[in-house]
Parts: sequence; structure tokens; C-alpha cells
Amino acid sequence: MLRQTTTNMGRPHLPTLADIERRQAELLALLSKHQPEQPTQPPDSEPYFPSSANRASPPEASRTPPPRPAANPNLGEAHATLAQALQRSGQREETKKELAELQRINDAKDHQGQAMILVETAEGHIKKGELGTAVAELQEAITLSPDFTEAHYQLGLALRQFPDASDKAETAFQRVLQLNPNHAAAYLQLGQLSQSRGDLAQASSQFEKAIQLAPGLVEAHLRWGQLANDTRDWTTAVREFWAALAWNSENADAHYGLALALKASGHPEEAAHELQLAQKLKPALAAPH
Repeated sequence: MLRQTTTNMGRPHLPTLADIERRQAELLALLSKHQPEQPTQPPDSEPYFPSSANRASPPEASRTPPPRPAANPNLGEAHATLAQALQRSGQREETKKELAELQRINDAKDHQGQAMILVETAEGHIKKGELGTAVAELQEAITLSPDFTEAHYQLGLALRQFPDASDKAETAFQRVLQLNPNHAAAYLQLGQLSQSRGDLAQASSQFEKAIQLAPGLVEAHLRWGQLANDTRDWTTAVREFWAALAWNSENADAHYGLALALKASGHPEEAAHELQLAQKLKPALAAPH
């Protein structure tokens, strides 16, 4: 904050133009540093193991989303301080600009808070199957806070459940990636949409990107492995199911998919072992033909 200086007689005087310009430079530096932190990713896994008997079992990756970046609390104070200094020095137009920016920051904080509440409420409606209500709440949240990544992501999840809204869901996930290019879950969702419309090469690329960003995203390994099985790419299938099991050794679908890939690639004994593990975890699974 600007401090009043004193003359030799001890009388305070108003900030000089140099004082104000220096404070403006400090504010610009503060603004330039105000960038949201990128979410951290799980550590790289080591999915390939020589045999299922001595397979390691690292902790399953947390599914809790990264904390949402908070607004810098110093921004409003900086604008308020600068506005006071400008007003004291008689610079009315500059004072108005700083006060307008301060108002914008305060309004944005209010809108962000309302948007967060709407997203949390919408998530509850999605779980209950009340998709129409959820979509309306998420669209309102985006109107209040257009750059709120989680609102766009949840909107995409809700729209995916409508048979005729896949294009809108894809648009929502693409918007997520515009706001956060490292959003692994958005790539996973886009991969599933690409697969559903038959674009298998694009789906594989998007599953791969999701895994690069979050190696512990088990669902991405499973989806890519299942796609590889469907396209008879046994090498990729085996690799991805092994990777999924590295993060969760009790995933029945991964054991079953691995059994299919191993049998098709000429490893019947290992396939039988994986099938046994899969059926132990999920008895309803049938033996592959």
C-alpha cells in the first residue's frame, strides 16, 4: 500500500505522480501472476509386469477432482488502494476505471459462488436421473461464470445421457479443453463419443491423450483396451489391461478383457488364469469362445 511521506516539518503530503505510476506497475505485476494453478496428475505407473503371480498393486488413483482455483484475494485490495491514491491526486478518470474494475472483480466473485452452488445442485439431480433440471442449472451456472470449467464438464456428462445430444455434449467437453488443456477426464469422454459414432482412430487417440495426462485413470485404460480387443489389436489390448490392473488389481473387467486378448494372441494358459480371476471377482462373466 502507498504510504504517506512527511516533509522536514512533519506534515504529510499527497502521493506524487511517480508514487502512483509505481503503484500501477505493482498492480500490473500482481495481475500478471494471477493464473489458475494446473491440477497435479497422479505419478506415472509402471503397468508391465512379468507375470500375474508377482504383479504389484499400487494404490488406486484418487477420483477426487482437483481443487478449484480460488480468486486472488489481493486483487480487489490492490484496485481499491490504487483508486484511493488516484482520487487523492485528483485523477478522476483513472479513479473511475479502478473503481469499475473493483466492481467487476466483486461481481465475478459473487457469480462464481452462485455458479458453484448450481453445479453442486446439478450433480445431485444427475444422480437422481433428473437430467432436464440438471442441464438447466448447469446452463445457468455457465451464464453466471462462462469460464467455470467444472460447469462445462458436468454439462457434458448430463447431455451425454440424452440420445440426441451427443453433438452438444462434445461441444461442452471441447470447451473444457479450451479452458484446461490438461483435463484428462474430458479426453476420456470425447473418446467414448468418438467410439460411439464409429471414429475408432480418433477414439484411440483421445484415450491415449487421457492416459498421458493421468496415467492412473483406470477407466481410460479399460476403454482403450476394450477398443483394441474390438479391432483385434491384441498387443495394445494386453498392454492397457495390464496397466489398468497395475492401478486396481481387483478390476474384474480388466482381468476379463486381458483373458480375451491373451487367448486370441495364442496364450491359452495365461488367458485361463485371468478368466479365473475375473469370474472370482464377478461370477456373471462368461468364458470367452
